[in-house]
Amino acid sequence: MPLIYLYRKPVLSETQKNNILHLAREKVSREVEDIQTEYCFYIESHEPLTPGEKETLLWLLRETFEPHCLSSESFLGQ
Repeated sequence: MPLIYLYRKPVLSETQKNNILHLAREKVSREVEDIQTEYCFYIESHEPLTPGEKETLLWLLRETFEPHCLSSESFLGQ
């Protein structure tokens, strides 16, 4: 049973990200430049999904106003 991997960004709001970035610079190193986050969904199915099922799955996981923030490839490292 192959897994389907889907990624959505970002996990944190801009305020949350800035708060964590501030803490990382304070506690870890002032050289920390940025923090990137993403959700990773692991979907297992006993049978391959039909095109309709796959489209329904994508519809459920993508953001209404930011559909480009869901991908089958990780956003980290881009």
